[in-house]
Amino acid sequence: MFRIIVPAICCMLVTVSAVHAGEKIRVNNTSGRDVCEFYISAHEENDWGDDLFENLDRCIHHGEYAEVIWPEQGNPNLLYDVRYVFRNGEEEVYENNRIFAGGVTVFNFSR
Repeated sequence: MFRIIVPAICCMLVTVSAVHAGEKIRVNNTSGRDVCEFYISAHEENDWGDDLFENLDRCIHHGEYAEVIWPEQGNPNLLYDVRYVFRNGEEEVYENNRIFAGGVTVFNFSR
């Protein structure tokens, strides 16, 4: 009986970790400005949550990209808003984006 329980516990831990892994997000910056903060929020939410660039050691310059993990799971039935904050504190918001689970979502930010 002990041999049956141990594999079941191991499999449950792996499954839980995979579910909470989040979504891989790639931000391509062709805006001509340095992007220093990046947020994603469900369209109907009033809170942006945490800055997804907070663990990067610098801003993302024009022509560069950053890949981050968004700790949520994408849902193709929901719409999401994204917010970029530039080095000078100005920001831009883009509404009604889709994020699909299990792939890499790419945001191309340009002028």
